[in-house]
Amino acid sequence: MNYEAFYDHVANQLVQNEKNYLLFDELQAVSQWEKAIESFRLDYDVDIYITGSNAYLLSTEFSTLLSGRYVEIRLLPLSYKAFLSFYEFEEVMTQEEKFQYYLQIGGMPILKQFDFNLKAEKSPSS
Repeated sequence: MNYEAFYDHVANQLVQNEKNYLLFDELQAVSQWEKAIESFRLDYDVDIYITGSNAYLLSTEFSTLLSGRYVEIRLLPLSYKAFLSFYEFEEVMTQEEKFQYYLQIGGMPILKQFDFNLKAEKSPSS
């Protein structure tokens, strides 16, 4: 998708004469996305939030694309130590089991809302 089609699609969804909040993820899929973002900023009363994990979006080039009008907030996953503190594991779980959960579900705190089975695995013989 090019930036013009992207702009037109989003602009058609905006509420006129009101503040709109635009949240975009992984914009690098839109060719020249920065032109659309700049147009939204100039044409509408909007707050724009851009997220992404792509190295291109995380580069210092990002600041030049948006003419320095942005605030960067880097979010990192929980360290293993913070993960152990954040999740309430059963005391009977081994460190290996806890570490396997860390590898499986990662260190993103939002995942706590999902019902992962954070209990010690029972062996078939028990």
